[in-house]
Amino acid sequence: MNPKLLDINLAKIESLEASFYEKDVIRSAFYNFLNNIPISSDSQALMQKYCLRFTQQGIVIKDSKNTQQRKNQYKRTYQSRSIAKNYSQKPQIDDIKVYRRNYLNHTHTESQQIIAILQESNVLNSESVKLIAQCKDLVAICFTPNELSYHMVTTVIANISDSITKNMLALHEFLTPFLDLFDSLHDSAKQEILNKASLFLQTIRELKEISVNLCIKLSAIRAKSVLKQESNINEYLENTIQKMEAYLK
Repeated sequence: MNPKLLDINLAKIESLEASFYEKDVIRSAFYNFLNNIPISSDSQALMQKYCLRFTQQGIVIKDSKNTQQRKNQYKRTYQSRSIAKNYSQKPQIDDIKVYRRNYLNHTHTESQQIIAILQESNVLNSESVKLIAQCKDLVAICFTPNELSYHMVTTVIANISDSITKNMLALHEFLTPFLDLFDSLHDSAKQEILNKASLFLQTIRELKEISVNLCIKLSAIRAKSVLKQESNINEYLENTIQKMEAYLK
């Protein structure tokens, strides 16, 4: 899904008369749908509550009593997002902070830790997708297809994207079975689940940081302010490839 269409659909979620927590869960479910990851029963219940349906073209909101009011709110939300063009992810981060305050006060605190991990992974994935797209654009500007650096960078980008996708899928596949029964497990089992999930999450964080560093280096080449010779970027890329190989083992 292209960035503009993604923003339109995220604005639809923001226009819902729902709590920050509920919007977080719905947004997470939408990312899961786009990545062909199963949607939890809790998320499906919320989708039914707000008359939502996900398609490859986007989010469909069925008619309800407040249709016109929701449309007006959606228009205001999307117009604000379009004008600002702010990809800093700050609204999502603020939502997560509010969500975390909510689940800490919730009766079933422990099971919500899983949802918090899944939500953070979705935010990291969304940020990484945008970084990777920027890297691809910069590669096309900085190098020609017959240059060694062009092939090295495109290989790194493909490896980063593939590894993030695999770790996202692995994390969701690992945690999804425990969404509805986590609170009933023994403490040792809960801790083991959270520890294993944290390893997946940490790998996704580190892959995002590799994307950030690569984007910085490519931007520096484009600006001709830091790296002026291809040999410099080659050394950096070789180190990056070694890191990638470690994650892919």
